[in-house]
Amino acid sequence: FKSNLFQSAFESNKLLLPLSIKYKENNVLTNRTSFHGSTTLMQSFKRVAKSNLIEVVVDIGHPVKPTQSRKDLSLKLREAIALKIN
Repeated sequence: FKSNLFQSAFESNKLLLPLSIKYKENNVLTNRTSFHGSTTLMQSFKRVAKSNLIEVVVDIGHPVKPTQSRKDLSLKLREAIALKIN
């Protein structure tokens, strides 16, 4: 949650919807779909292809209005999403 990435949202003063995305395999949270660090796109694709049915759960939080600063906005969105994924 780099606050500088929220500059345009902060300047537009529009409501933002925090989204959380969780992946489940056999009804258990999985990180099999993760794509980060030195993982290549092909490695990630192969891992997903070898999986059983993976369920994607998208949870939409309450709208957040930009307030004092980009940093404040970033923190509010991070907290809103953390509540949904934990």
